[in-house]
Amino acid sequence: MPGLNLAALAEGQALAQSTGLNLQATPQMLMQSAAASHVMHSREKNVLSGALSPQTCLSRHRRNTGIIPEQAGRSKLQLPLAECHDRLLARVDAAGFSNADNSAIAAVHQVPADLNSAEF
Repeated sequence: MPGLNLAALAEGQALAQSTGLNLQATPQMLMQSAAASHVMHSREKNVLSGALSPQTCLSRHRRNTGIIPEQAGRSKLQLPLAECHDRLLARVDAAGFSNADNSAIAAVHQVPADLNSAEF
């Protein structure tokens, strides 16, 4: 699921920012590690710059990836990453990013600090 790669990149950037690491060097370091992915290489500029003109519209991405937890539920299978991804996308969608690029998932890190992470 490409969105999980984008979410991981966004979390890495949020962690780097909160600890004072160089935000320009962090993605380059990640792309030379086992964390690298095609999605990270092709979309990291969107995540870093906040350029959200759609390559893949968030609402379409959410609709398509939402099939995974739905089908898993029908099969009585738990897929915690797919379920978490779906909740993250729902949150970003509700924040007004429906028509933005799916790299808008980085916006999830711009929420009040008192948010209960147990919601995920």
